[in-house]
Amino acid sequence: MKKPKSIYLNSYQTLIIDANKQKKQCTAIVFYHRYKCDYVLHPNNILETNNLQSNIYKITISEQIAKDILKDEKFEHLLQLIPESNVIKLKRCPTLEHRLPGNLTSLSFSSEFDEPLLKGYLPPNLITLKLGAAFNQPIEEDTLPNTLKTLIFGEGFDYPIEPGVLPESLEVLKMINRDYELGFQVGSLPPNLRVLTYSGSCEEIGLGVLPPSLDTLKNVPSGWISEINTLPNLKSLSLFKHRFQEPIVVSDLPASLTSLKVDYSTQLTSAMPSSIKNLNICTAEYDVDEIFNDRSQYHLETLTVDGNKLESLEKLDIKHMYLSSFKTKGRNKMRDIPLGVETLRFSNNLVPIVDPNSIPITVKKIIFENNYTMATTGYIPNFVDELVVKSISKTRFPNKIVPDSIRTITTTSMDDTIKSSNICVMPDKYHKILIRKIGKQYLVLGQSNNNFKAAIINKIEQVTKFLQK
Repeated sequence: MKKPKSIYLNSYQTLIIDANKQKKQCTAIVFYHRYKCDYVLHPNNILETNNLQSNIYKITISEQIAKDILKDEKFEHLLQLIPESNVIKLKRCPTLEHRLPGNLTSLSFSSEFDEPLLKGYLPPNLITLKLGAAFNQPIEEDTLPNTLKTLIFGEGFDYPIEPGVLPESLEVLKMINRDYELGFQVGSLPPNLRVLTYSGSCEEIGLGVLPPSLDTLKNVPSGWISEINTLPNLKSLSLFKHRFQEPIVVSDLPASLTSLKVDYSTQLTSAMPSSIKNLNICTAEYDVDEIFNDRSQYHLETLTVDGNKLESLEKLDIKHMYLSSFKTKGRNKMRDIPLGVETLRFSNNLVPIVDPNSIPITVKKIIFENNYTMATTGYIPNFVDELVVKSISKTRFPNKIVPDSIRTITTTSMDDTIKSSNICVMPDKYHKILIRKIGKQYLVLGQSNNNFKAAIINKIEQVTKFLQK
């Protein structure tokens, strides 16, 4: 009798599929096959569909067919099914030609949507609204529901936000048009706003424009700094380049601040607030002894710095450290890592010369952006037990530098050359495959290509073929 090359554990797959049917919250996609969703609403069968599964709470319309669904009665029929279902989220809505169901609380439009927002056409209980890349229409007062908490504009939006347009209920506002030159007036931003992502190029902001309720500012110009310093509840701040390169006096930042990212080249002066837990100063210039004048006061969860700078960070309490580089080319000596760091991450533009003595024994996890960076770095200490490689290129996986202490290797794609007793393949947040070596065989279990996989395979080289089935 010929020995089988692999055993497929269909009983496990059946158990997982049955468990999926019992999920209380499932997603559906309007597309030709299931993609990162639990159910498929095939475009050709929509008109014959009389009801939706009771556990579907979200429907996504594929971008590829968002325009096609408008050519007939399919979209209108789909909207008629929603009020009698438990669906509360609709993603990539292509039009407002039909009145939307009132039970929707989350709504996003397709990338090509550019129709005026008419009063009364948006669902009255809407909590989240995302407008697509092409949307560029003025918004009038009382158009947005007074229940709205999150509003996201696409990169095409280029109209001013007049005072009173945004409802007082709004807590999160995101604007991603980097060419947006329009600022805000007093009253443009509602009094309960907590999170503002700006990304535009208006470099000045008036007195009293930023509401004191703000706790997060992302991608805002450093020209706003005088007003930022007055915010009593600010916890997270991300600054990008200002036309005038003035130093940032970090001691003037709000004492409530716990996260700071300086995303451009500028000078930092004075002492950093001791409240900071997450700090990214990779592109900034500073005197390390000035910004950390009493190192015992600082307890950093994450620190991102230039990996080629050689100033000492000893006696700084750092849990996770990210090494990057934006200024130097070629290979340079890597800075010493202070004792206490548990996780060390290398960016893909940093190819350092690593001194074995520069990495302390406290480091248990190393993250590389790809296997090429890992190979050129050329060294992993034998006390590290977890390795993460964010992407796999065509370069052969460098097993020679992987020490026996490594218990788990996590990556985004399977590579037959990886030698490890435990491999975790995570191509995205929706899929996860666990590969564990048991004796001379490999147990494979998880989800790939929207299918549950379970098998015992004799050779690691056969795993990739199995996952592609």
